[in-house]
Amino acid sequence: MVANGDTLFKIQLNKLGTVHHSNNAHCTLSLKPMEQFNRYGVVELNADGSIRGFKEKQYYEAGYINGGVYALNAEKFLKEQLPAKFSFEQDYLEKLFTTRPMHGVVQDEYFIDIGIPEDYERAQKEIHA
Repeated sequence: MVANGDTLFKIQLNKLGTVHHSNNAHCTLSLKPMEQFNRYGVVELNADGSIRGFKEKQYYEAGYINGGVYALNAEKFLKEQLPAKFSFEQDYLEKLFTTRPMHGVVQDEYFIDIGIPEDYERAQKEIHA
């Protein structure tokens, strides 16, 4: 499991694991459906749940965003020839999804990006409520 440190996403871990293992994926992303947003890029899926593409941040009426929680085949990942410093999203996911089996699983659960002060404060209130 890999999780971004700036998001809170209440996923169904068993669902993520099932999709990951049943597809023998190198990486499986937990995706959050969103509406009317411009703060995130979009992850596009094929009919079988494999990653079709990543779209840049801009306004979207609706789409799936990367929720920052992943099931990762560590053995396969450690064999990748990545630099000592790299971006998991840009250098691994976005560059290799066409040549590695990567899937997405939609999880319409509680999600908040705490990477900006306003949402961090909101999360503090919601969690302690």
